[in-house]
Amino acid sequence: LVCRFGNLIDVYILRGKNFGFAKYASIDSANRAIDALNRLTISGITLKVIEAEDAKDNSRKRSRDERD
Repeated sequence: LVCRFGNLIDVYILRGKNFGFAKYASIDSANRAIDALNRLTISGITLKVIEAEDAKDNSRKRSRDERD
């Protein structure tokens, strides 16, 4: 499903979850995948396809104090 947009590097799906990641070599390929697959319904499941948050971006993560 995700390889048809080109430049696919890796796909990671969490076992037992309806959740995964597709990593593309180019922003153009990733954007085409998002545009085509977001809100697409497959076997009764509507996909939500968005750009992943940057792992280096800590501004959106809660501090330990906020979690307690």
